Amino acid sequence: MYHILVVEDDQEINRLLCRLLEQNNYCPIPALNGLEALQTLEQETVDLILLDLMLPGLHGEQLLAEIRRAGTVPVIIVSAKTNMEGKVELLRQGADDYITKPFHTGEVLARIQACLRRALRDNAPPAVLHTHGLTLDTCAKAASVEDHTVPLTAKEYKLLETLALNPHMTFSKRQLFEAAWHEPYLNGNALNTHISNLRKKLKAKGADCIETIFGIGYKLREEEHHGNGI
Repeated sequence: MYHILVVEDDQEINRLLCRLLEQNNYCPIPALNGLEALQTLEQETVDLILLDLMLPGLHGEQLLAEIRRAGTVPVIIVSAKTNMEGKVELLRQGADDYITKPFHTGEVLARIQACLRRALRDNAPPAVLHTHGLTLDTCAKAASVEDHTVPLTAKEYKLLETLALNPHMTFSKRQLFEAAWHEPYLNGNALNTHISNLRKKLKAKGADCIETIFGIGYKLREEEHHGNGI
């Protein structure tokens, strides 16, 4: 399930957008000002941002600059400003699209879908991943250790691929669950079971590479690098 941050100070419009997103199987996260949005981005992983410009405190243009300094999450401006030069400048500064108020809900959904498709294409994983003695074929969704296939279920593979794509990152249980199940995280029982089964299958092939980070979640162990002694 995609998480979309809705940054809009008009509470009625914010509620309308959040309701629209919920009805179309997205998970909206409302924010009524720029500072609240920044706090959310520090605590949550979002897939797309709907951003108003005329915000109290931190203006939308300033928030866009902060977002772009931090990463590449897609940003769609939703604003009553219609000046063409202003639109072009915001696109140059890193906005991915621009919707003018008043908007049609169908247009909002179509532009969200288009942005998410582009982000998915641009962030597609490499065809083959090598890490911790593992080889992952991201097209065939298959894993092996030294040419020995590891028999994984679809969700076990997705969990392993998520960890392998970010080998230095610690993932919360919620992040891993939502990456593999594509639905809201309720409890960790299913995830714990799948991680346990994944570990057993990897260990059986000689790869003990998933580490539990107490109170947070999971990550891949740091790889050992053996240098030449003098």
